[in-house]
Amino acid sequence: MMFGRLTVFLIFVLVLPACTTASNPFVLPPDIKSAFNEEPEINFLKQNPKRAYREESQLTLFFSNGKNVALRDNREKDCEDMPEGEIGPCYIAYRVIGYWHSRDLFLLDILYYEGSSAALAKNDGSIEYIPGRPEFSYDAHRFAAFSEDCFFESASSVSVSDFVDEQIVEFFFDTTGDGIGINSIRWLNRNRLSVQLFDCRDGYDTTARWQAFLQKRRDNSWMWEGNSTEIPKGTSK
Repeated sequence: MMFGRLTVFLIFVLVLPACTTASNPFVLPPDIKSAFNEEPEINFLKQNPKRAYREESQLTLFFSNGKNVALRDNREKDCEDMPEGEIGPCYIAYRVIGYWHSRDLFLLDILYYEGSSAALAKNDGSIEYIPGRPEFSYDAHRFAAFSEDCFFESASSVSVSDFVDEQIVEFFFDTTGDGIGINSIRWLNRNRLSVQLFDCRDGYDTTARWQAFLQKRRDNSWMWEGNSTEIPKGTSK
């Protein structure tokens, strides 16, 4: 009887699909959302009072190595005297939403006048801007991030970063073509990413229509499989 149960268990394990995407080491809930004045930073500050502190428009981050970084938001009153055309870029808000203890690293939402991105705050005081919140490989040694902006029908971007010796050592940036949006990204293994695309030019229908792939090459660079100018040609699902 015990042998039969063990056999069933082994078969069950073998048929399970391999998990290639890690849970986020910043411990983010899957339904996390942000807005300019209402965001998950509130919960982070309550749960981590010794890690971060906000006083009105200034956010201060406290690192394990004893250093701290202060980031200040620009609000309407800070931008009203800017020349026309520069008011929009003047708006910015920093929101801490996660902390990775083993790397002494903070994850930030970066909120703009019409848009958003993300950033990593490192304990040397530097800020590493990335297109969006990171999606980690299973071993958490690499992450990918993406952005898209259908409003301006601009090309979407994907970045892939490697952690080696507790530093981001590789950054990849490319575009998929005019009016092509990115619906989602998923790690297939440590060297390959599946990217679901949609057509911004088709009434902004965000239903995934194509699948493309990013592959790490022998020289450690990341490239679209095939010619990136051909995406999404030949990838219709």
